[in-house]
Amino acid sequence: MAAFGEDVEAFLLGMREFGLFEDVERHLPAEFSAVYEIARVLHDPEHPLWHRFAPLLNLFHTHDPQQQEASAALPRQYSSEEYDAELIRHYRDVVRIYPHQFLLPEEVFYHRLAERTLWMPVPRPPRVYGYQTHGDVYAPDIRKQKVYILFDTSASMQQHHRIQLAKAIAYTFLRRNQAELGEVFLRTFDLHIGELHHAFDQLSFERLLRTVLRLQAVGQGTMLEQAIMTAIEDIRRKPSLVQSEILLFTDGIAYLHVGRIRELLGDDIRLHAVRLGAGPLHLQAKAVEDFAYRDDGEASRQFRRLQDEKHHIERQLAHVSGEHQRRLLQNQLHSLEQQCSLILRQLERQAQNHYATALRELCTVYVAVEDVPLEQLVQLSAERRRSLEQAAQELIHRLREAPTSEDFQTAALLSEYMSFLAQCCSEASSLRELAQQLRRLISEAVQQRGYRAASQEVRMSRVERRILMQLVAIPGLSFRQLLRFLSLHYWFRRLRLWLRRLGWQWRLRHLQRYK
Repeated sequence: MAAFGEDVEAFLLGMREFGLFEDVERHLPAEFSAVYEIARVLHDPEHPLWHRFAPLLNLFHTHDPQQQEASAALPRQYSSEEYDAELIRHYRDVVRIYPHQFLLPEEVFYHRLAERTLWMPVPRPPRVYGYQTHGDVYAPDIRKQKVYILFDTSASMQQHHRIQLAKAIAYTFLRRNQAELGEVFLRTFDLHIGELHHAFDQLSFERLLRTVLRLQAVGQGTMLEQAIMTAIEDIRRKPSLVQSEILLFTDGIAYLHVGRIRELLGDDIRLHAVRLGAGPLHLQAKAVEDFAYRDDGEASRQFRRLQDEKHHIERQLAHVSGEHQRRLLQNQLHSLEQQCSLILRQLERQAQNHYATALRELCTVYVAVEDVPLEQLVQLSAERRRSLEQAAQELIHRLREAPTSEDFQTAALLSEYMSFLAQCCSEASSLRELAQQLRRLISEAVQQRGYRAASQEVRMSRVERRILMQLVAIPGLSFRQLLRFLSLHYWFRRLRLWLRRLGWQWRLRHLQRYK
């Protein structure tokens, strides 16, 4: 197959890395063109977005050659089997305490549990050095830095292409730092905490990358604090995860107990975060009330006390009968509502300050990015547009003369990508027309279940047709077949209802006979 231009070859190479040519019949990533385009921007050092995420993307890159040489020369140290004795941090740690403490008298045991003075073994953190490998491949080692990724999949991530941006950043980070990374862990969260994915070799690393690209933002709610604490608990539980760094992608605002989380992180776990959709906060009354019920400040405690008094008076009003007493209770209720509204205004300022700074206080690297229109990220130069046009025209010629199965897959991916570029760039109308031509040729081949190649009719397999139908959204049935299916379904349903009616009539006759 003849080579295309440099830009098109880079796109096809990226699609192969995304796994679209091998695993696309299983599940097609949503808006894969947007993910690829954002990832391409993140590789451009001249783009402003690259400078915004440079502290995160270069997290494990060492630019000092002497430091790299010294790090590579240090000996290997395996200390994960050495343990220290520490006091429990949470009641859940009771399952990890030294067994002999269960022999204590019951009152003494529960008293120490309440004061958290029971002892448990904690793995001694290994010394992690910068480790230089030969080549740019993923080869995990105990000396390399382990990463634990937390990915927000709540429905709000679907707004303003946030999830596409997050997937592009995560993919670029993992691919760029793969030579310096140890084991990689991934867990999603929304209203629930997702399952744990683990990369420990090249095959599982590629599988984890494709899992990232196929994430969907369909959850409700954001359990941000619970997700962070779950990651810390996973790291504390497994000795191989000691000194892992947590990388968080989220757009949610949630109350965080900063002191408690900082205590759980300790000195050996670092948290980094990418805050998507950053900007001025407009909190609703429900969010401020939620903050008041979770915060331990004086204003929050006073608000909760007033709310309890308010509910108590409302219950009294529901049962009072005297007009004078009812009027007194209504005046008290009105006074409490005024006090609550005054405190709520004060709590709103505190809530905005907390939501804006709590996560930043916990992070070593914190990157906040506002919602950026996708049109500003997509840059289509005239040279790149001509390269895409030439590639599309070459593919159209191949599909008409002597196509192959790979040509159809390439045409499907390229048509989707050109349609995406034409949607973002007003000067790319020619790409939209070429994409429509490619779709028509693919649709004809799928409907005919085959194509002509080298004067021979080649039949498409069911898997090949499924791949093309997913890529370009071709319906699997023709219009005539669809009408036939609908008519058969309709008459079968009528027949089933008729048989059911006969059964009911037969039962009624038998009941009347017995009566």
